[in-house]
Amino acid sequence: MADSIFVVAEQREGKLSRASFETIAGAQAISKETGWPVEVVLLGDALDSVAAELAAKNVARVYALESPTLAAYTSDAYVFALKSFLSEKQPKLVLMPHTYQVRDFAPRLALALDRTLISDAVSYKSEAGKMLFTRQMFQGKFAADVSFIGDTPWLVTFQIGAFRGDLAEAGQAPIEKVPAAVADGAPRVTPHEIFQEAKDPQTKIRLNGTSYMLLEFDFQMVPPNIELTIFQLLNAGITPATVAIGPLRLIFNNASAFSAVSSHARIS
Repeated sequence: MADSIFVVAEQREGKLSRASFETIAGAQAISKETGWPVEVVLLGDALDSVAAELAAKNVARVYALESPTLAAYTSDAYVFALKSFLSEKQPKLVLMPHTYQVRDFAPRLALALDRTLISDAVSYKSEAGKMLFTRQMFQGKFAADVSFIGDTPWLVTFQIGAFRGDLAEAGQAPIEKVPAAVADGAPRVTPHEIFQEAKDPQTKIRLNGTSYMLLEFDFQMVPPNIELTIFQLLNAGITPATVAIGPLRLIFNNASAFSAVSSHARIS
């Protein structure tokens, strides 16, 4: 197809990531300089309402890649579906927000396509007809402009906050539903339920005068930010009296003003 920019939007449980709109804003800015139309790709199942949100932006088209296999995210399913779709459409540039999910599957997608990925770009510029993407290096001590020399599609992830999502131009785009390609055989990964903040107020840390807290959950289901959570608790003066792993069990005897009742809780 003609040179175009594809934005891979991100949604979870029917809610779009705000970073998707940031990436659309970046794609619109590149489009103004290159003349390449912007099209959005969304993966999942039963995407009508989410796709409609994206179609309210100034893009040429929204593709809804749908399959029950994509209802819950797995890198295997996303890579397989995107490889098939991008190989067919052959866009010039594929932009993605640099989220945890994209960081999980984007390198594998680049490998599957045998194409180059420039990750975590903070800006772009065009010089003599060549697209350059700026990456910060050595913890931001200096920035490098990087360009592609290989075949398209070129894959880029934009750092969160590189563009303002609220500046993504409004419009009205058609939505095209596309049955997503699904790999044969049983999936290698079975997604589990998504971690959520406990809704029961009795399971939340609070100022209530008690001095005992129990957090317990299966080791296989430990949330990714558990180390940060423990660090924050320790900084608050809450020190563990017992720590056992497998399943992970943390018992805090709290000598500070912070406290919690005895409960089973998940930390999101």
